[in-house]
Amino acid sequence: MEVLTKLSHKNIIALREIIDDQSSKKVYLVMVICEGGTLEEKLEASENGLDESLVKKWFQSLLSALHYCLKVHQISHRDIKPENIMLDEKGEVFLTDFGCSEFFSPNNEDLSKATKGTYLFMAPEMYETNKDKKQIWGSHIDIWASGVTLFNLLTKRHPWENKNVYALRE
Repeated sequence: MEVLTKLSHKNIIALREIIDDQSSKKVYLVMVICEGGTLEEKLEASENGLDESLVKKWFQSLLSALHYCLKVHQISHRDIKPENIMLDEKGEVFLTDFGCSEFFSPNNEDLSKATKGTYLFMAPEMYETNKDKKQIWGSHIDIWASGVTLFNLLTKRHPWENKNVYALRE
């Protein structure tokens, strides 16, 4: 929630209101509606990946949002994937779901050693078993996940496997 209150970018989902319901001990976030669905839904409906010209446009918007998060606010999203990228009715991209995000220092991009994100999109250093000796850098893991996302959108696969990931869910 704290992250979303700091962000205002044309390609990041806008937080309109926070409702703290004391009677039910719940907090509600009121956000912009994206009626175009997620890029994961678009990918699932495709045969072998999405149209390259559309993916290029969407990826440029994603990179703009990431640059804003990483360089302007020192926020690492930590869960970049097609499921967390939504489209509005005009086809504009919005980065969503900042539940795994984390602030880092401008002079030191170390993040907590906690494993956060979605395994198929996580950078290799996130899998290190001896995390006390390995640094986890905010921008590096988001850039890695963006590259995996780009490959996934274009091919409907992940870089290290030959199988259609979406077929494995069935």
